Amino acid sequence: MPKVIADITMSLDGYVTGPGADEQHGLGDAPELHTWVTEQDAVDTEILERATAQSGAVVMGRRLFDIVDGPGGWNEDMGYGADQTGTPPFFVVTHAPPQDVRLERELGMRFTFVDDLGTAVDQARAAATQAAQDA
Repeated sequence: MPKVIADITMSLDGYVTGPGADEQHGLGDAPELHTWVTEQDAVDTEILERATAQSGAVVMGRRLFDIVDGPGGWNEDMGYGADQTGTPPFFVVTHAPPQDVRLERELGMRFTFVDDLGTAVDQARAAATQAAQDA
């Protein structure tokens, strides 16, 4: 059975975004939080590639989804699994699925919208198990 892990860049005082994080400004004004991803050295590249390759599925909340799917969000050069082989399916916890998903339309990423965290984890675990069996 796949493991469920929590994974995100976080400052020592508990922030994962900078001031002004929203759909138009991505993760906000805190470039030092994400420099290890945007300006990778050999060690950072290895860590990022290993973590992405081991992800069978990803669960996220609606606010993060709105940021990464927004105009300043993920693209073919920057994002979960960008410039790597394939990306895992994503499960977004929300009561109001969006009408349009830019990342599906532009990059072919796969998103499933679910009402509660438990269902999202269950579906992500099933997807990760299937991906492991197919590999």
